[in-house]
Amino acid sequence: MVKAYTKIDTAAYQAPYEVLEKRNRQILAAIAFGLITSFLFFTSFNVQWFATESIAAAAEMSESPEYRLNGGIWWSLLSVLLFSIPILPLCFAFVMLSYREKDVTDEWIQKTNGLLMSIPTTLIWALLWLVCMPFTWGLLPWGEWSFNWWKIFPYGGLFLLGGLPLIAVLSQFSKTVRNPEFNYDIATAKPAQPATVLPTVPISQPTIELHEAVEHKPITFSVHNRPSSNDAWVGVYPVASNSHDHGERWKYLRDFGTATPSLPAQPPGDYSIRVFSDGGYNMVAEHKFSIEKHNPAVDKIQSAFKETAKSGTDFWSNALTK
Repeated sequence: MVKAYTKIDTAAYQAPYEVLEKRNRQILAAIAFGLITSFLFFTSFNVQWFATESIAAAAEMSESPEYRLNGGIWWSLLSVLLFSIPILPLCFAFVMLSYREKDVTDEWIQKTNGLLMSIPTTLIWALLWLVCMPFTWGLLPWGEWSFNWWKIFPYGGLFLLGGLPLIAVLSQFSKTVRNPEFNYDIATAKPAQPATVLPTVPISQPTIELHEAVEHKPITFSVHNRPSSNDAWVGVYPVASNSHDHGERWKYLRDFGTATPSLPAQPPGDYSIRVFSDGGYNMVAEHKFSIEKHNPAVDKIQSAFKETAKSGTDFWSNALTK
């Protein structure tokens, strides 16, 4: 039986160089801060005194034949708080080392850091309800069993109140660290979003209407649905020429204002008017036309036809009198 193996692209799970460089700086800063504060707290400030004092108080209260309250037990809460200040940055650094080269999600990092910061808080909560309060109330179930057996029931309730949050946080923190979430997995697991089909709106393209194109006269025309760009321009070209070869035969549309656009007169030939949407050569409209060679005899005959049509007189008499 042939087994199928899936090749994993390990490069897709590697953190980018910029992220790796940033994490290296954060790790070094956290380690430096943790070591410096540890030196200050455990040498100059002697914060371990609070822990030893609370342990001594607990031993004194437990070994005494009579129950006597020793307030030193409450120093345990302060000792946990002070211990967490130098130790927590070191823990952050070690956790960051576990995913230093991995392209994990920001949400996963925030969740991991939040759970790590919750450990000192839940530890203080557990000490409050499982050590300090039972010592104060005399509810610790040790000593003579025949006398203290009943204390296991209220202490069990205190364990549910004080111990379960710490257990839940430690369990969730361990599970989260062992199961990192990668950006690549989330990106590939997301289903493709259906494309939203928008109703098509007809876009009016610019059009060119030629008014007059005769020899020795400016070429007049209109541009309907002008491009919105302030750099839109128009030029007249010989039909076969490149758009870059406009010479002086062009103008910005903004220069015409509301007047009828016109371009310089051209000799007889085949031409095209081209409209460009911006300062470049993105042509959006073109109109081809021809300029015929001016012939006075033809103009005379055309004028005679027009007069005949208006007055109803004889065509030849009008033509000969011109």
